[in-house]
Amino acid sequence: MRHPFQCLQACCIPGSPWGWVLLAAAGSRINLFALSDGTLLSTLDIGTLIAAHDGSQLAQPTERDEGDEPPEKRQKTSDDSISDQRAATILTLTATRDCRYVVVVTGEDKCIRVFRFQDDGHLHLLSARCMPKRPCAIAITPNDSTILCADKFGDVYSLPLHPPQQPISEDTKAGSSGSETPSTPKRFVPSANNLTVHTARNLRALENQLRATNKPSEKTGPNFEHQLLLGHVSMLTDITYVELDASASPHGKLCSYILTADRDEHIRVSRGPPQAHIIEAFCLSHKEFVSKLCIPHWLPMTLISGGGDGLLYVWSWAKGSALQKFDMKPLADEYISIHVPGGRDFTEQAYPTAGEPAVSRGSPVVGGGGDAKHGDVQSDGKAHEPARIHKLVVSGIWSIPPAEFDFLNKDTEGKSQGGDILVSCEGVSALFIFTLTTGSVLIYRDSIPLEGNILNVTRFGDKPSIIVSVDTIHQCGSTNLTRGPLSQEAAMLQVLSRSSGGSWSSDSTANWVGALNRRGSFEIKAKAFQALGDLLYKYQNLRKQEYEE
Repeated sequence: MRHPFQCLQACCIPGSPWGWVLLAAAGSRINLFALSDGTLLSTLDIGTLIAAHDGSQLAQPTERDEGDEPPEKRQKTSDDSISDQRAATILTLTATRDCRYVVVVTGEDKCIRVFRFQDDGHLHLLSARCMPKRPCAIAITPNDSTILCADKFGDVYSLPLHPPQQPISEDTKAGSSGSETPSTPKRFVPSANNLTVHTARNLRALENQLRATNKPSEKTGPNFEHQLLLGHVSMLTDITYVELDASASPHGKLCSYILTADRDEHIRVSRGPPQAHIIEAFCLSHKEFVSKLCIPHWLPMTLISGGGDGLLYVWSWAKGSALQKFDMKPLADEYISIHVPGGRDFTEQAYPTAGEPAVSRGSPVVGGGGDAKHGDVQSDGKAHEPARIHKLVVSGIWSIPPAEFDFLNKDTEGKSQGGDILVSCEGVSALFIFTLTTGSVLIYRDSIPLEGNILNVTRFGDKPSIIVSVDTIHQCGSTNLTRGPLSQEAAMLQVLSRSSGGSWSSDSTANWVGALNRRGSFEIKAKAFQALGDLLYKYQNLRKQEYEE
C-alpha cells in the first residue's frame, strides 16, 4: 500500500511553462506535479535535508579538558534515519498568494521552512526556522510579507516571510519576545577557592562545581526575528487572517483582524498587528473544541466554523453572534462504519430526535438538532438502534467563490447569490456541498461519496475544479480499520468539477489524474500504519478526558 497525500496545494506559477502545478505531501516528501499532463517535475524529501544538516555537524570538534579520553567518532545509525523521517513529517503546506513561495511546517522539529519555486521545476530552500513550541496552524498575510504561526501552547507569533540575512542579536531577541534576559550571564563564583580547600577530594568537588555551573546554557531561544502577538490559555487549533477596507470595516477605516480557535471551544477575534492585544469579540457556541475556521472571500464579515461537536456555525464574527447552526451528524451517519468487537462492521443509521425536522436538500437549516438517539448493539451483531461509537469532527472547510456562468446561484437580476462551501468530516468518505448566500444563509445541496476518507482538498483552474486526496490505507468510514490485502486500492487523488448548473461531479476529462495516481507517493509497511493513523486523524486526540472537564 502507498502512503496517501496528507497535504495538497495547487498553484499557478507565474511565468512557468507548466501553468498550474500541484504540491502533494506524503509523509516527509513533497511531490511537484504539472497538472497539464500529470508529469512529476520533482520530489523533495525534508528528511534528507535534516540528515544533511546533521551530517555536516558530525565531524565538528568539541572542546574537552586535558586528560579526557578522545571522543569516539559518531556514526549515523538507522535509528537516526527513523528520527529524521519522524521529525520531517509535514503537517501544513501552503503557498503565498503570488504563488512564488511555499511555506512548509514539519512536526517533531517544530520547523517552518520557506521554499521558492525554481524555473526547472524544483523547490529551493530559502530559510528554516524552528519555533519554541510546535506549530498547529499558520496563515500568510495578503501582502505575502508575514507568517502568522499558532502553536500548541496557545501563542501566536509573527515572522517575516523572508528573514534578514544576519541572525538577530540577543538584545533584539529579548526585546521581541518581551523578556529582559541579559546578553552575557553573570559568571558563577563560589565562595571557596584553592586556598581554602585543603583536601584532594574537596578540590575535585570544587573543580567539578566550576565546570558544571559555568557551562553555556544549552536551552536558548530562537535567534531569528519573531514577535509574540497574542496568547490563549489553551492549545490553538486554527488561525485565519482578514483585512477589511474602509467600506466594510466596522471602524470606517482599513483594519486587519486575527481569528483564532482553541481546544476550549473558544473563537477569539483580535485586532491585527500592532494592536493584536486588543480583543474585539468572542464567538462562543461550540460544545467541544473548534477544529476549523473559514472566511469566504465574497463575504469577509462572515465566518464558518466547525468542531468536535459535529456542528457547523455561521457567524457575524465582528459582533460575536451566531447566525446559523447546522448539525452534520445526520449527513455523515450514512458514511460512518462502526466496528463491533466480536461481531461485524455495519453502517450506523441516523435516528433523529423527537420533533426534529428531517434535513431536506435545497433548504436552509437554521436550527440544529441534538444527538441522535440510539440503543444497544445486539450480541448477534445486528444493529437495531446502534450506539454512536464514532464521534463526529469537522476536519475541513473550503470556500469556492461564485462563478459568472453559474446560473443556479443568480437571482432575477443576474447577480451572484453566493458561492459554495465544501465540508469534510474526519473518517468520512464523502464531501458535503453547501451554498452560502450573500445573506449569510448556509443551504445544504448535495453529498458526493468518494473512494476513501477525505484528507485534503485544493482548488485549481479557471473553471471551478478541485482535487481531493483520499485515504488509501484505512477503510471507508473508519479511522482504525485498514483495508484488506485483496481489496481494490483506491485512487489517491480524485478530481471534481462544478458544472454550469452548479452541481459537482467527477471530472472525466481530467486524464492526467491517472498519471498522478501512478507516479505519486511510495510504499508503506504495515508496522507504520499506527503512526500514519495518528498523522491523518489527529482531531480525535483533542477530546478532553473526564479529568480535564
